[in-house]
Amino acid sequence: MLLLRYINFFIKILSMYLYHCSFLILAKIFITGWFLLLLFPIVSFAQTATGTVPVAPTTPTITKGVVTANINLANAKVLEQTDSRLVVEFVLENKGNEPEFDIRYGVELMQTQEGGAQTIADSYVSSEILTISPKQKMVKKVEYPLTGIAPGTYSIWVSAKTTGGVMLGLGNAGTFIVKNTDAIEIKASTCTLNVSGENKTYNLYQGVDIANTESLILDCMVKNHSENERTLIPLFETYRRTVFGEKVAMTYPEESAISIAPYEEKNIILNVPIASEPQAYDATINFVDEKTKVTASNRLVLHYVTQGVSATIQTVSLDKSYYATGDKISLEVFWTPSADSFAESRIGEGTEITGNVTAYVQILDEANKFCSEKILRVMDKPTVRIETTAISNCVKPKAEIILIGPDGTTLDMRQIAVQDDVTPDSGAEQNEGKAKNSGATDLMTVSIIAFAIAFTTILFIVFRKKRTNTLV
Repeated sequence: MLLLRYINFFIKILSMYLYHCSFLILAKIFITGWFLLLLFPIVSFAQTATGTVPVAPTTPTITKGVVTANINLANAKVLEQTDSRLVVEFVLENKGNEPEFDIRYGVELMQTQEGGAQTIADSYVSSEILTISPKQKMVKKVEYPLTGIAPGTYSIWVSAKTTGGVMLGLGNAGTFIVKNTDAIEIKASTCTLNVSGENKTYNLYQGVDIANTESLILDCMVKNHSENERTLIPLFETYRRTVFGEKVAMTYPEESAISIAPYEEKNIILNVPIASEPQAYDATINFVDEKTKVTASNRLVLHYVTQGVSATIQTVSLDKSYYATGDKISLEVFWTPSADSFAESRIGEGTEITGNVTAYVQILDEANKFCSEKILRVMDKPTVRIETTAISNCVKPKAEIILIGPDGTTLDMRQIAVQDDVTPDSGAEQNEGKAKNSGATDLMTVSIIAFAIAFTTILFIVFRKKRTNTLV
């Protein structure tokens, strides 16, 4: 017991001495190992005398939030609620050793229906695209508009995804109550999709695949929660892959106005405008008041796939946010083939790509100067790592990737870029800092080692004498 007190006392002194040093953990590990090596006979003797070895209990680590890849979304909460908006706060953290690119975040309002089923009543996606450095934390706030949200109780879910729709993190910010009496409610639980000429119906999130010559029909119940008759104009928008992706420029047909009486619940059937290019899409629908031109309803999201040859860049990542001349640049691309290739698709097994898909890659710096030679790489696997060498210092790099089909057509493209608020993970400033600290670090390390050797040698001699006297 006396020995353990000496050891604990010694480690406490060193811990106080090293409190502000970055190598505290390394020093503690070295000191502990040195004690175990030099004092092995003493430890063995103590164990023989007591007959038991204490075992420290282990406690499992619990991480709040949902982690996919290296992004953790946590501490989601409502900071403020008024009749017109919510303010939601959450934390995004990169727990990995490489920067994470192409991150967007959004909020969904969920309602629980009779029987326990949940539906997405409304959604909002920020236009901001983030890059998060290794070990970096970001506190983000979302001002969520409540205009057009019907009376009821909602749970709030915050999510982070890539623009390709890959889920990175998910967190619940609690529940809240809306008392708005002027809203027009598109009742998500009643909505179905069907393809013209078919009797089969599909839910909003099923991703029914259709030809661009077919019609997709949306069937919903709509309720007027106000005491006034309302005249409404349907408003559609379309996004590539998901609402987290790029907005698609389309020409939408002019929709006829719809009248709905006070407190009336009415069945409304609409034709969903279809994007012609083969790919997966999210379409959104909400109503605008004809007189005021203000949003009058919640916004629903429906997912569909236009049939045909396509490919999708799901995620792209660079291994650093700065490269010096001569550094190896490592780029990883995860991609998937034709979007209509999924179980139970109407087209069968999906549209096959007959031939190689090739990635054209270029990496530029913040001034749009090339950081490396241009690259062509056959995408022979779902995840492909592409390596090249920096031909100049590359500050805040951005990578541009184009997937080219066997016939030369562009199947998909993506750009990722280091944002202005990201600290470079390597470079001249860091190298300079390392040089300044190296001398002091080396001197302190030598001092610690010398002190540890002297101290443990003295203890070894003292306890060895004590053990000899006890055994005689």
